[in-house]
Amino acid sequence: MALQRIAKFDWEAILTKVQNGDVKRSINLLRGKSNEITTGAGKHIKPTAAVNFAAYKSKLKFTAASVDSLQKIYESTKLPQYSATVSSLESQRRAALMEMVKSTVDAARGELDLLNGQLVAAQGNQFTKETSTKQAFERFPGVGREVEKEIKSHEWLKDT
Repeated sequence: MALQRIAKFDWEAILTKVQNGDVKRSINLLRGKSNEITTGAGKHIKPTAAVNFAAYKSKLKFTAASVDSLQKIYESTKLPQYSATVSSLESQRRAALMEMVKSTVDAARGELDLLNGQLVAAQGNQFTKETSTKQAFERFPGVGREVEKEIKSHEWLKDT
């Protein structure tokens, strides 16, 4: 009953009467908390499991009569039923948020694929102990030409 009153509360009527921005922020914070409470309550409303009184009677033979009285009390007790609804504004906000999250995830996946391709290419171009000078010159042809030129000109100490 209380959750229904919170869910049906007209927040717009209050917000139209308030002029101060700080007060509006406080009311919107309170509104957000009420939406959070009403939606959170829906997650926790589950039917209770049936109690197996016959099993307890067989386990507790010395108090079987008290199990019968507990069963009568349990069956006569009516627990309150709570239900809440999510406002249309909140459901629109959640849908927009989910769309934004999906597009962000898709963009991140695309960037990750691109980065993985660059990583594979970089690992293929690494210099190792097995890399020959021919492979290095093929990768950096300008350096290869410069080295060949220095060898032909006998410029051994040029870069020292």
